Amino acid sequence: MDTNEIVLEMSDKRIHDFPFLFMTGHGGLKYDKREKENLREYILNGGFLLIDDDYGFDRDIRRFLSDLFPERELIKLPLDEECELLKTYFKLNKFPKMHEHYDGPPEIYAVFVNEKIGVLFLYNTNISDGWTYPEKYNDPEYKRKEAFEIGTNIVFYALFK
Repeated sequence: MDTNEIVLEMSDKRIHDFPFLFMTGHGGLKYDKREKENLREYILNGGFLLIDDDYGFDRDIRRFLSDLFPERELIKLPLDEECELLKTYFKLNKFPKMHEHYDGPPEIYAVFVNEKIGVLFLYNTNISDGWTYPEKYNDPEYKRKEAFEIGTNIVFYALFK
């Protein structure tokens, strides 16, 4: 697996060459019709998009997903023993939360395509912060381990379910 970051615009046709896309931000998401159509086609054809709200992205992402899939509902997933993402590879008993940006527990939302998650939106988790180098946020090692384990579960789900 190539571990080098590849940054692509939503309009770039090369997104179709990848089974898994990752998006994060702090708000201010802007997109045009061409970008939306390309990403929609990607997801409807089996691609997987993981979105991690890195504080302030929630409102823009909900609007974006509603625009991207007006005919589909953004469904809040249970974070209990029924949550498939907690058990696809590692057997986890909770969804981790890296930082306290918002009060409350993590919330996980999905847009389903053909009974499988096509878009996974993580709110109030910041798990991608746990994937960066340890000195950036100085998170405890156990939190980083939790972030990598749930990330592994998400990638495993996206590629093999």
